Amino acid sequence: IFSDSHIPYAVDRDQSPQLRLTVPTLAEMSAKALDLLDGGKGFLLQIEGEKVDHAGHANEPAGLLHEQLTFEDAVKVALDFAMEDGDTLVIVTADHGTGGPSLNGSGDNYGGSTKGLTALAEMKASFDVLFDDLGSSPSPALVRDVLERRLGIQAAANEAESVSAAFAGRPPFAASEFFGTRDSTLGAVVGNHSKIGWTSNNHTAEDTVLFAWGPGAELFSGLHDNTDMFDLLLSTIGVRFSNPTMSREEAARLMAQRTEVAPHWL
Repeated sequence: IFSDSHIPYAVDRDQSPQLRLTVPTLAEMSAKALDLLDGGKGFLLQIEGEKVDHAGHANEPAGLLHEQLTFEDAVKVALDFAMEDGDTLVIVTADHGTGGPSLNGSGDNYGGSTKGLTALAEMKASFDVLFDDLGSSPSPALVRDVLERRLGIQAAANEAESVSAAFAGRPPFAASEFFGTRDSTLGAVVGNHSKIGWTSNNHTAEDTVLFAWGPGAELFSGLHDNTDMFDLLLSTIGVRFSNPTMSREEAARLMAQRTEVAPHWL
């Protein structure tokens, strides 16, 4: 256990000599887990790039990019093991998207998009670090200083004023269900420079990727409901299991009973 809560973002770990000494990478943890489990009896190991989701909720592109890169390193560890072992199935997937990040066309012949990705590659901090620097009520001048120092962004005056107002409880899009937070305001300002846009701070409904390599990989080709993964995984070891089912009416009655007995459960 390397943290009392969530471990730091990869982008922040990479910038801190102390964190690099005390917090292993996801690839290092994956390699150690495989070493401990590799005893010839078979195993199931779940490796999660959890903070990809956190970065999506926060609308922060630098955190998201570095989390995806460190997850890719962990996937390589798993694939290297599987290729040497010869009897290991590796599956890469996700249960949902978050935030809806997308690179947007910008500038003549979309040259601004390339500049945005170049700027993104130079960003050296997550929003967690930015929020610590900004405090609870940053002035526009402090916003501009922090964005330039941490992300290499030279924010315009109106961008800095928007972020400052959002921290003060006056986000510029307060009327929006999806863009009325300080995170989304900061994400929009950073998006002006990275050209990465977002749809919300919430989970999103797009299709997610599904890759598989090794024995049984053919079962995972094509399109699947994410709820199919349970049965597909069990089928690779010849196991069938059916969860109890209930109608919507039965479920509604059960939820109503729980509300009456223990409303704090909901």
